[in-house]
Amino acid sequence: MVLGALLLSGTPVFADVAPDQFVVFKKSCMGTEKMEDDYKIQKAKYCDCMADLIYVKYADQDFKEIFQEIVTICKNKYPPIN
Repeated sequence: MVLGALLLSGTPVFADVAPDQFVVFKKSCMGTEKMEDDYKIQKAKYCDCMADLIYVKYADQDFKEIFQEIVTICKNKYPPIN
């Protein structure tokens, strides 16, 4: 009950976005292939960045218009490990 009150007291963006969307997006972003631990950690940060920008920061904007900008922001912040 306290957790529900905390979630509802957040900004409207947080209250409107179901937590399942974050989980589904992050699982999809991470994929199912095996990867080195360092790469997996970096990719998880990248996927978190993408989810935060898509579902929180730019939630009120057209996804198709801002997608490339979001990818660029997150790739610059968490570049792939080769």
